Amino acid sequence: MKKWRERGLRPTQCLLIDCVSFTVSIVLVALLSLLFSEEIYTAESILQNFVCTSLISILIYFTSRLPIESEILGALITLLDVAAVMLFLGMGIFRWFPWEIRSLLLFIGVFVTVFFVTYAVMLLENKISSDRINQAIREKKNVRAD
Repeated sequence: MKKWRERGLRPTQCLLIDCVSFTVSIVLVALLSLLFSEEIYTAESILQNFVCTSLISILIYFTSRLPIESEILGALITLLDVAAVMLFLGMGIFRWFPWEIRSLLLFIGVFVTVFFVTYAVMLLENKISSDRINQAIREKKNVRAD
């Protein structure tokens, strides 16, 4: 079976990335809001978050087509995709947080957590898909053997 980077992501996988990363980021920031007793999200910032997660999934769709053999390098490039969009849009254009050490550390913590949760969900989805394919192959072999 080819690695996902060797063939690129399917659009449905990018939709999954978008949905999972949006949901996890909203929940994480809501929890941080409760923890620090600050109202962080408004309707506008939720839509901005959706723009960011959507742009990230689109960028990942294209960078997943790069001819990269190493899974670690592929994961690092994907992490850079996330960082580029979040720093440019989230911290630059949308000005979610000030450029201070505390805010940057919090920001990095959130986006790295979202990245790894999303990556884990993608691995799980790939495992489920490969199990289904393998089951279908086994069933075909059993039908032919009979």
